[in-house]
Amino acid sequence: MKSQSDSLGSTIKVLLVIPVYNEERFIEQSVTDLQRHILEEPLLRKKYNFSILLAEDGSTDATLNILLGLSTRYDNIVIRHYSDKLGRGKAIKNAWNSADADIYAYFDADMPVKLTHLSTLIESCSNQEYDLVTGSRYVEGSIVNRPPLRNIVSKAYNLLVRFLFKTGIKDHQCGFKAVKRKMRDLIIRQSVFDDWFWDTEMFVIARRNGLCVLEFPVKWEETRTKRTCVRRLLNDILIHGSDIVRLLIKDKIEAARHHS
Repeated sequence: MKSQSDSLGSTIKVLLVIPVYNEERFIEQSVTDLQRHILEEPLLRKKYNFSILLAEDGSTDATLNILLGLSTRYDNIVIRHYSDKLGRGKAIKNAWNSADADIYAYFDADMPVKLTHLSTLIESCSNQEYDLVTGSRYVEGSIVNRPPLRNIVSKAYNLLVRFLFKTGIKDHQCGFKAVKRKMRDLIIRQSVFDDWFWDTEMFVIARRNGLCVLEFPVKWEETRTKRTCVRRLLNDILIHGSDIVRLLIKDKIEAARHHS
């Protein structure tokens, strides 16, 4: 099947990365919906040349076989398979670093952010003013359907990060982001986190380098579970708490180096 984004007038190259780990429940439908949306959205189809990279991060279920099937259906899909689990951050960084593009984006595999926001994400990032564009669940105009406890913890986390690192961002962890090539290059050189905390680290990198960030409201709906696992939530708090301390130390060192 021909690429859903074929267009003779497309000059802006966009690499969409989907990090994939044990996503047999979601990934086929997500990729199919994404391809259809690109085909049916005139602005995206005519202005941009899309490639989709599926960063398969050591899955233990049937995910890889599903991805191989998708790659035979669509000629704009590339699969990066890792036998060992690298972590979401490292898988995306490796994927971004492996291809030439003007805009680099990534989505969560279950796509909790509605694809109707895709044109806003890509168009905003193609604007000369913005180097990093992110969807947000917590700015005015956003609509969020999520378990209450996880929502409360997430807002508290973002408030703490915003206070400690002066990012001005209300939602650091939303898996719906796009960056220009120069922001990609900075992330590849300066990022030290390979896990989920990498989403937060990139805003600190952007602030440190004086780059411009846009945060816009999205409709976000929980797709994985309607209930919060307290044990997993506590584990996430512990991991992110230690990552915040590490990043705070690193940021202080970088600031001192910059002013020396």
